[in-house]
Amino acid sequence: MISHFPTRLAALLALICSSPAAEFHVSPAGDDTNPGSAAAPFRTLAAARDAARNFAGKEAVTVRVADGIHYLPDTLVLTPADSGTAKHPVLYQA
Repeated sequence: MISHFPTRLAALLALICSSPAAEFHVSPAGDDTNPGSAAAPFRTLAAARDAARNFAGKEAVTVRVADGIHYLPDTLVLTPADSGTAKHPVLYQA
């Protein structure tokens, strides 16, 4: 009997150690002229959505939304393209 443990362990470690290809941050204290990094987040979800669109379907994207009250001056519209693909999804996380 051949053990598949080394292969499964390698796959698990790859999942744990991998990081998103692109990551953007949104905070009520941010500014939409910022690059959307953890140290300099966007202020609005719309700015993060627009930045994520540049990578959608090409690379995995994670938009991290900080705690707080996020006012929406306009309706946030997401299209199917804003989801990315199965291989390169766009995820929004609180």
